[in-house]
Amino acid sequence: MTVLTHSRFIGSAAVRMRQEQCGIDYIGRRLGRDRSTPETVVRLVRELIRDHGFPPPLGYRRWRGKLVQGADAVTPRSVWRRDAVDCFFEDDGTPPALIAKIDQADLAAQHDALAANAASLVA
Repeated sequence: MTVLTHSRFIGSAAVRMRQEQCGIDYIGRRLGRDRSTPETVVRLVRELIRDHGFPPPLGYRRWRGKLVQGADAVTPRSVWRRDAVDCFFEDDGTPPALIAKIDQADLAAQHDALAANAASLVA
């Protein structure tokens, strides 16, 4: 009986923790990018962290033997405090002009990559 009660406690704590955290898919939905690839949302979130005060993900990431944090720690598997993310969107509102500017940069990069690919196919 004690083991069962203990496992119920651990299970409910895990559920609470998952409810208090969110991932890149949740942030993508909040940005109106539910159909975008995780990599596209990662680029957008990195820009928001660097330039617009978006909360960084929890913890660190090891990259090339170093621990990195902030925008450099964002990956498709990163985790954030849900209340911090919600607060950013409720307070800031993420101006559409900002999202449009970032989208334009992404489109330009995609266009350049396609043009380079087409050039390599012709040559």
